[in-house]
Amino acid sequence: MYKPHDQFQRIWEALVEYRDGWDEWIGDELVWDNGLIGDADAFIRGVFIGRTIEVDSEEAARWEACSEIIAANAWLVRSPVHVRALARTWGRLSGRVGELRPYVELFFRKDYRYVADFDDFEVMLRSWGDVVDQADRRGWGLTIEFC
Repeated sequence: MYKPHDQFQRIWEALVEYRDGWDEWIGDELVWDNGLIGDADAFIRGVFIGRTIEVDSEEAARWEACSEIIAANAWLVRSPVHVRALARTWGRLSGRVGELRPYVELFFRKDYRYVADFDDFEVMLRSWGDVVDQADRRGWGLTIEFC
């Protein structure tokens, strides 16, 4: 996997692992915001981790990746219906990305060169948001292949 994406994913997964014990671990300093974290988690897992997004299965089934070669080698394939769902989630999340800072900052590691701070994290997240928005406006699906 591409190192910046791997580091991004590790940071996010470390944060989500603390969901159940958050209040005990953090206390009253930072309240777990289910709306913000839920939207961020759905978007990040839908783009980075390949988690299935709930959509109309009949509509999604009508779409296929443009070739058998791409479909067989792609890390992630999303139909236009899936992209539309991701774009709606991104629409709710995009104005609140800065609010993720105190949550995410707890999980950076000194040995992470590519996603070394929240600014790096935000650039990557917003870049994927832009990709999803553009694909949605065009009615496209997404095929993602990491070399």
